[in-house]
Amino acid sequence: MDLWRHGDQLGWWSEYVDVITEYDEMLAGFELDAAHVRQYVDAYIPTMLAEETYTRAVVSASQRTRPVDMSRVVEFRMRRKQRLADPDFRYTVVIGEAALHSHVGGRLVLASTLRHILDASWQATVEVLVVPFTADAYGAKGSAFAITEFSDPDDPEAVFVESGPGTGFLEKPSELRYYNNLFSVASSKAVALDVDDSHRRIEEIWAMYSG
Repeated sequence: MDLWRHGDQLGWWSEYVDVITEYDEMLAGFELDAAHVRQYVDAYIPTMLAEETYTRAVVSASQRTRPVDMSRVVEFRMRRKQRLADPDFRYTVVIGEAALHSHVGGRLVLASTLRHILDASWQATVEVLVVPFTADAYGAKGSAFAITEFSDPDDPEAVFVESGPGTGFLEKPSELRYYNNLFSVASSKAVALDVDDSHRRIEEIWAMYSG
């Protein structure tokens, strides 16, 4: 909370406080200070990896944003991607394969975002892991969350959980253990493809939709 209060005063996201939620502000502040973000998602390609047209389609479908505010909310999300320009930052994301097939914004928009993931050259360390359709059941399936870790050992981890009206941050030790365990299983070799095989799988999916 101290990180968020400090960020609320000085952070770039203060320009958007009239169109984003308090949790969006907190997430941007935590991402700015985090050394490593680990994310799981299986409904959409996450903002950190998506192109603007894809993100606009996601924001529009959420029904939480007024049409007049759409451009600024999308701009806010795109500015969060600047974190990937920091060579000291690490981003690890596990994506359910269904998200890579969903025609968000249309087939061409999906194909363009998949190509962007394949070709982008980030300064940060970015690891994209795909959970294939053939994976067995696992605890994280159907959820969406991000675990933020900080370089200062005195700063505790925090978990941002996305679940509609239940969206928010969790910091209790028991909650952190639960989500760390969920991510550990989802990112394991028993469930997800490794980085190289994930890249090849995304390439195969892109080829399906790019023609």
